[in-house]
Amino acid sequence: MASFVVRGDAAGADFEVYWTAAREWLAGGDPYDLPSDVLPYVYAPWGLPLFVPWSLLPWDAAFTLWRMMTLLGLMASLRWAAMRRPLSTAAVFATLAIPIGINLDTGNVTLPLALVIFGSRFGPPWAAGVAWGAATGLKWATMPIGIVLGRVARRWGLIVIAAGVILSVLLWPMTLDQLRTIANLERPFPWDYFVLAWAAVPWLWTDPTRRRWLRPRTWAARARHWVSGREDDRRRRILPPTRV
Repeated sequence: MASFVVRGDAAGADFEVYWTAAREWLAGGDPYDLPSDVLPYVYAPWGLPLFVPWSLLPWDAAFTLWRMMTLLGLMASLRWAAMRRPLSTAAVFATLAIPIGINLDTGNVTLPLALVIFGSRFGPPWAAGVAWGAATGLKWATMPIGIVLGRVARRWGLIVIAAGVILSVLLWPMTLDQLRTIANLERPFPWDYFVLAWAAVPWLWTDPTRRRWLRPRTWAARARHWVSGREDDRRRRILPPTRV
């Protein structure tokens, strides 16, 4: 909330990209060739329709509504998590405070994507898969969230990811512009991406078996299992079969 007051008109740099790119696209222009005072648009071309509703509003109204909806979704998710695991929620939220602040300040789509995945936990499995797949298609940093999803949700998510790849191929001229833009993009370390961890909270908070992924010994056990499996495979390749 402090960023709303301190930054003022200087805030919303990322949301300005979505708003301007969608308006440029609707006007028949190139969304990957924006004015020099606007950051480049780097998302898949099939993602442009997602930002069209916002581009139809004046800038002030669009950004204010975007911020308010994001903040309301964040507060609702925080309330749900705190009612179930208050101490863990406080620790996670404090850890993610800076990434959350960055997202609220710039209007980046990363936090809304995390909140959409968060909310999809309370629907059917396919909804979680579609949300995760679409978010991953826009931001590949969302891919690790699939670890906490169920098999049905992951299956749906992979279908959506595949559909996104197909759409990108069908829109190849625009996809090529996207890839060129990404290749020429210089940006600092994306601290704001860490906010995607919030999307996994409803699965971790409601399923003890999934929380094991938060324990270092779980990863150590998995690593030992993987190493021992490779060692067994190597021995089978080297040693001749035993005759009885």
